[in-house]
Amino acid sequence: MTAFLQQRGRTKDMTHDRLLDYYPHRDDISSYLESYAAYHAFNIAVNTAACAASLDPSSSRIAVTLNDTSAKNNSSALANGDHPSRDVHARCVVSCTGTFTRPFIPRIERHAFKGMQIHSSQYVVPAPFQDLTVAVVGDGNSAAQIVADLSGVAKAVKWITPTAAVPQFYPPEVDGSLLFTQAVELKRAQKAGEELPAFRFDKIVQVEPVRRALAGGVFSRNYACPSRLYASGLEWDEAVVVVREGTEQAPAHDLSIHRAAREDGGRRRMAVDAIVWATGFRPALSFLEPMLSHTNGTHTKGTAAPPSPSSLSLSPSAPPSLLLRDRSNRWKHGPLWLIGYGDWCGYGSGSIVGVQWSVEQCAAEVRRELEASQG
Repeated sequence: MTAFLQQRGRTKDMTHDRLLDYYPHRDDISSYLESYAAYHAFNIAVNTAACAASLDPSSSRIAVTLNDTSAKNNSSALANGDHPSRDVHARCVVSCTGTFTRPFIPRIERHAFKGMQIHSSQYVVPAPFQDLTVAVVGDGNSAAQIVADLSGVAKAVKWITPTAAVPQFYPPEVDGSLLFTQAVELKRAQKAGEELPAFRFDKIVQVEPVRRALAGGVFSRNYACPSRLYASGLEWDEAVVVVREGTEQAPAHDLSIHRAAREDGGRRRMAVDAIVWATGFRPALSFLEPMLSHTNGTHTKGTAAPPSPSSLSLSPSAPPSLLLRDRSNRWKHGPLWLIGYGDWCGYGSGSIVGVQWSVEQCAAEVRRELEASQG
């Protein structure tokens, strides 16, 4: 993020008041975006949600239905179940709704669990987990940071990873700046048709809390994802695997599991008080789903219908050939661009660093589209 602000804080049209030399707080990002929008006098409709979209084949315009979700309308909305709405008919629509409003939790039997369950998007501070045994599910940066945050507060923290693979950490010297530089080099080589550098963005960054926790042995073991949840915790059909950092996989020897009750054919259980699902997000595309799924009437009987965004979101490798034009973020059937949902709609577009390349290409294509429509 620091690298983003340092690289993008100055533009050809605007000089940001300062460049940061520290890891930015969310308020720094918010302040920057607000000042950028004010400088350019953007017309931004806040407290407004897109709830539906449809393509008019005759005009090639997209109608987007917008709902007013401002506080002044909340009481009436709660009473009748809807919000004041209006339609906007656009020659071009760029969807950048992100993923944060659609947290993802794996499809396992979990409703029997009677303890606390939250997604990482709801996690704020460790205080509610004081003296509890907490399972944190996930193998990415968010999971590692939450494990580190809870380690000094919770009674015990159990790190549950989607597979039994050993989670990998970048060396301490690798920070956002280096990742940004590597991402830029990777993109440059890709555009030039050169051999891509041998660098993968699939490890955990050692921000300071994670670094301290790693040195303190907090990440010394992790557990494979359970088969299901039961009333008091996690349950596995197979023998639990504990992976210790720097060692080969080995059968579990964690007494908290082996001393647990063995029922239903010897299933193994781990009792926990709370679970944090740091398992990522899926594209927030529900308002586009009817239009994309039915391709506005272009799907004919006997041919494979384009999958809905809901199903696509579970298989990020599928969408490009099905929804988008080749080497573009533009929808095949109308003036719609999908930005920032992951690699399937633009290299690195799931990150604030990588999305800029998709944005720049999208802006150029939208300009050409508008110029062509004006004759």
